[in-house]
Order: sequence, then C-alpha cells, then structure tokens
Amino acid sequence: DHSGDDTTLGETKRPKLERHQLPWAKREDEALASSTHAECIQTCEAISLMARGHNYVIAQLRNSLVAPLGIPHPEWANIVKGQPVNLDQFFSSLHQIHPVRESVGRLGTTEITFAKPEPAKHIQTASEWSSSWNLAKRAYKFVFPHRASELDWYGEYIEDMFASRVAHTHYKDIAVDRAIRNFVGGGQQVRLCEPDKYSRLLDAILSPDGVEAGTSAATGSGKPKSSRGRRMPSCDKFNQKGGCTIPEGNCKYPHVCWTCGKGSHGQVTCPNRSG
Repeated sequence: DHSGDDTTLGETKRPKLERHQLPWAKREDEALASSTHAECIQTCEAISLMARGHNYVIAQLRNSLVAPLGIPHPEWANIVKGQPVNLDQFFSSLHQIHPVRESVGRLGTTEITFAKPEPAKHIQTASEWSSSWNLAKRAYKFVFPHRASELDWYGEYIEDMFASRVAHTHYKDIAVDRAIRNFVGGGQQVRLCEPDKYSRLLDAILSPDGVEAGTSAATGSGKPKSSRGRRMPSCDKFNQKGGCTIPEGNCKYPHVCWTCGKGSHGQVTCPNRSG
C-alpha cells in the first residue's frame, strides 16, 4: 500500500523552497531596506506575486474586460515575468490580418504550446517605433501602474534621440532602445528613466569607436529593406573614387560603406576590402 507515499510514477515530490533559504536572501533584504527606489520595490513585489501562478495571471489578462486590446500573448508573459518585451511583436500586431500561428507539441499526453513565433514585421523607422512603444506602454501601465511616469519619460527620451539624428541612422537608435530595454529588464533594479545607468550602451552603439559599432545592428544590416527583402542601397558616389559631393543628410542615399557598413569611408578606401 503506497497511499501514504510521496512517490508517484517513480518521481519524488519536491520539498517547497522558501525565499529565505536562498544564498542571497539576506543581502536582498538589506538592499530592499536601504533602497530609495520605491517603484523598483513595488515592481519586485508584483512580479513575485504573479510568479505564484503565471498561467493563471496571463489567462486573466487575456480574458479581462478592461485590459488593453491587441497585446501579443507572448508579450503578456514577458511583462508579468519581468522580462524585456519584443517590440517587433507589438509592431507586428498593430495591423495583424491573420492570427498568430502557435507551434504545438506533445510530450506523452501533455500538450505543449510554443507561443513565441518570429515577428512578422520589424521596426525600421521612428514612427513605427513610437506606435509600437505606445501599445507596449499601455500593457506595462495596466500591470504596473506605478511605472506610468517612468514609461512616459522613456518614450520621450527615445523620440528625442530620433529627432536629433538624421533619418538614415535611426536603425542605430532602434538598436540602442533594444539594448536599454534588455539591460533594464522588468525594472526590478534599474528604471528606464535612469540614463546614467546605461549611458555606456549609447557609447558602445552610437560612437564611431564603440565596441558595438561593427556589429550588424550598428553597421546597416538593420537598415530599412526594400519590398523584395534587399537592403536599401547606399550612395554609389560615396563608395566610388572621388566620393559624393552632396553633404550627408542632404543626399538621397545613406553614406555608408558597401563592404563594412561604416559611415567614415566609402568602399574604395575601406580597410576591409579584399584585393
């Protein structure tokens, strides 16, 4: 008779884990006691509460009569778990014609749903970013109303960044935003309205000598694409001997190298050019 046994189908019931048993619990309690960021504490408390039943919380959000409409299901999950959202998913959902196709698998009799498909569209312009952020912001404010002023501030911060830079370099600003939101996460320790905490990310991506200046996000692979999927062309004259006589910003096409994607030189003088 195994009626009093904790073993079921060869598996032993796991003992309940309490937070105070974690190695860093004491240090975390001390940090909470001395923290000057009441918003971060509220965020941590809300995320910890929802962690008791993620599936239940997400189901309630999807069935709510007052929750904002049009929020992609995977992004509700990211928000309640304190993870950074994928803004491309919000952009894709703005004018979504067909329902998101979810991949479903099975493990025995258990059905597993993989609800994180590749976004149908990717943000490429300042206006697309603003529209997407406004939708994401409504979802964030619904779950974390205490973050309202922080979210409003950040939207204006990124839009000011777009306004201060020529349009064909906005793909770098989009990369900066993505890096900032990945760094801040769910706002448990750092808020989006604390630029001094993530200023190094701007230097890494926007500065010509930044450590991320040579990555795909900062060299042009994130630039707008044509309807056939090819990158929009860079200036022909800029990449040829003699260069372009039209100043950057006034020229119809971006002044970036065909070979490496940097804007400091054309292809004819590129140090990475073979031959």
